[in-house]
Amino acid sequence: MRITAIGGDITYEGGSVFEIRNPETKQMESRRIKRVGMISAGSGIAPMYQLTQTVADSSRDLTSLSLIYSNRTPVSAHFPYKNFCLFW
Repeated sequence: MRITAIGGDITYEGGSVFEIRNPETKQMESRRIKRVGMISAGSGIAPMYQLTQTVADSSRDLTSLSLIYSNRTPVSAHFPYKNFCLFW
């Protein structure tokens, strides 16, 4: 599955391979990144959740993911916490 961030500056190709736009040349460059840190709040969880689910669904993908997520209240979360914690 190909996941593209807003603006198209980062694309996840699977198998720890990301395409990242070089700010100087504006060209996409392929890079293998084995550990990814993510910070998200509120509805910004959507692309983080999509990446986490994609990595978890592939038994061959060994990408390590870390996520810091905050929300005003647990009730206003945009996803069920119990389902998200299944990935850990």
